[in-house]
Amino acid sequence: MLAYARRHTENQDTNRVGIRQSSKQTTGLFTAEPAATIAVSVDGSPAGPVAIAGDGIAYQVTTRSSSSSDVTRVSVLTPDGQLLATSRAIAGLPEPDCQAVGRPDGSLVLVTLNDKETLSTISIINGNGSVVRTTTVLGRAESMTSSASGAVFVDTSWTIPFFPTGYGDLATLYVSPQNTVRTFAPSGVTAGPDGTAYLVSSRTGIPTQMIRPSGRVQRIVVPFGSNAGTAPVFAGDGTAYWTVGTPTLFGGEKTRLYTLDDTLKVTRTVTGFPARAVVTAQGVVVVTQTGYQQTAYQGTTYYSWIADNTVVASQAIDGASNSQVTPGGTVYAVLDTPAQQVTSVLVMDSGRTRGTVTLPGTLASNGPLDVDGSGPRVGEQGYVTYESAGRRYLAVLDPDGTVARTVLLPDDASYTSPVFFGPDGAPYVFLAFGYAQGEVASQQVLAVASDTYTPMVSGPVKYDDPRIQFSPDGTGYLLGSDNQSGFMNVIGFDAPGTTPVALTDTPIFAGRILVFAPDGTAYTFLAGIDGVSLYALSPAGATEVLPLTYFPLVPVVVAPDGTLYLTAHGGGDNTVVTLIPPTAVR
Repeated sequence: MLAYARRHTENQDTNRVGIRQSSKQTTGLFTAEPAATIAVSVDGSPAGPVAIAGDGIAYQVTTRSSSSSDVTRVSVLTPDGQLLATSRAIAGLPEPDCQAVGRPDGSLVLVTLNDKETLSTISIINGNGSVVRTTTVLGRAESMTSSASGAVFVDTSWTIPFFPTGYGDLATLYVSPQNTVRTFAPSGVTAGPDGTAYLVSSRTGIPTQMIRPSGRVQRIVVPFGSNAGTAPVFAGDGTAYWTVGTPTLFGGEKTRLYTLDDTLKVTRTVTGFPARAVVTAQGVVVVTQTGYQQTAYQGTTYYSWIADNTVVASQAIDGASNSQVTPGGTVYAVLDTPAQQVTSVLVMDSGRTRGTVTLPGTLASNGPLDVDGSGPRVGEQGYVTYESAGRRYLAVLDPDGTVARTVLLPDDASYTSPVFFGPDGAPYVFLAFGYAQGEVASQQVLAVASDTYTPMVSGPVKYDDPRIQFSPDGTGYLLGSDNQSGFMNVIGFDAPGTTPVALTDTPIFAGRILVFAPDGTAYTFLAGIDGVSLYALSPAGATEVLPLTYFPLVPVVVAPDGTLYLTAHGGGDNTVVTLIPPTAVR
C-alpha cells in the first residue's frame, strides 16, 4: 500500500579560565547549577585536547615557541586532577591533524615536526613523564590511528614539485606496542576484533600485510598481476575474509576469497572482478563483476554464497547496476531498465530467485551523504528509490519478493540518499532541498520505520564535521549551517520519529561540534546571549553543564569513566585543564 510519510510542521578569546554564573532562559534548554570542577595549570600553550590512556591517565600536550626554537612538552594528569609529571622538552611542534594517541598500557604516542616540516619525530611518553623512545623519519606526519592492541599507525607525506596538490603519500609507519617502528608503503588500516591490523594498499585495495597484536608482521602473498581487492570483513567469531582479483591468461578475471581464522588460506575462486564480500548467516556472499563500462554498466554480476570452504550456490545476473546484501544472506539485485520505464529487482537467497519485483518507474539517482557513527545493515528488507511521473518513491521490499510498502517522498527534494542505518539498526533516508550549484539550502531525515521526518535544518555545516552523527545509544543528530549568517543548528532524531533535541542557540566548532560519551550523551559548546556554555544532549533534551568565561578552541574529551576534560589557554604561556567528575555531570 502507499503510505504518505508524515512531515513535521514545526518549523579567540584568551581570557583567563573561569566559571560564569548562568541566567540562561533559552527555550528548549535546561539549566542547572554549575558542575563541581577541578582545575589544573600546566606550562605552555595548549596543542590540542587531552589524550586519555589506559588506567585513566590523561596527557596534555603543550608547546613553547621562541626565535631560536620550538619545543613540545607533555604533562601527565591523574584521574583525580593531580599534576603527576611533565616531560622534558621535545624538539618540534605537533601537527594539528595528527593528535597524540593514548594507548592501553598507559603510554602516549606523540609526533612532532621540524620547522621545515620535512622530518617527523615519534616520541613515546610513559605515565611518569619519561620520554622512553624517539624515532625520526623522513616526511610530514598527516594522521594517526590506533588499534585495540596499542599499535599506532602514522601516515606521512612529502613535497613533490609541480605535483597538482604539492605533496604525495610517502609511507605508513607502524609503531608496535613494544615501541619499535617499521615503515610500509602507503596503506589504509583495517583493524580486526582481536587487535590484528591489516594494511590495505592505497593503490590496489589489496591487503598486503597482517600485524598481530604481538607485533609479528606477516606478509600476505597474492598471485602475480593481482590488481584489485576488498578490505577485510569479519564474522562474529573473528574470522577475517577478503577478496583479491587476478587476470586470467585469456583476459578474464578471477577472484580469490581469502580466509584467516587460525591459519591463512585461499577458500575458493570465483568468476569476475571483485566488488565486495559480505558476511551473512548463509556464509560469505562474494559479489564480482565482468564487462564493466565507465559510462554504463552493461556487464554481468555474479553472486556467490560460500560456506565451509564450499561454493553453495552462484547466480549470474546481466545488467545488475547495484545490489544489497542482508545479514541473513538475501540479495536484492537492482536491474535498471530505463528504456522500459520500470525498475526490476531480483530477490535471491542461496542462489535461488525467490521473486522479481517490478517497480513502476526508473531507478532514482542518489546524492552525496556523510555519516559518522552509523551501524551495520539490520533486517532482511530491501530498499529501492525510484521515480515515476516526476515523483520520487521509496519501495520497502520483503525477502519473499513482494513490496511491503511504498513511501512517497517530498516533491521538492533535490536528491535523496540510499538507506543508511543507525547503531541500533534503525533505517533512515537523508533528503536535500534547494540543491543548486553544488549548494544545499536545507535538509532533513526520514525515519523509515515510522514514516516521519525531522524538522528542516539549513544547509550542511561548513566545517569538516559530518552532517549526520550518531551517538552510541542510537540517537542521531542532523547538523545544519547558514553560510551567510554563520548560524548553526542541530536537531536530534530517532527511529520513532521524535525530535528529542532542537537547539536554539548556535553550537561552536572547537575541533568538533559534537563529542559523544560511552553512554550516548553528546557534548557541545553553545553560544547564547549570556556567553558560552558546555551542554549535554540526550533523549531527555539539552542540559547546561558548565558556563564558561572563555571561547573554546578544542573539543571536550570524555574519559571512559565519564570524566570530562576541558582544555583552554590560561593566559601567557599557560594552559588550564578543567576536570568535571562524572558524579558532577547531571
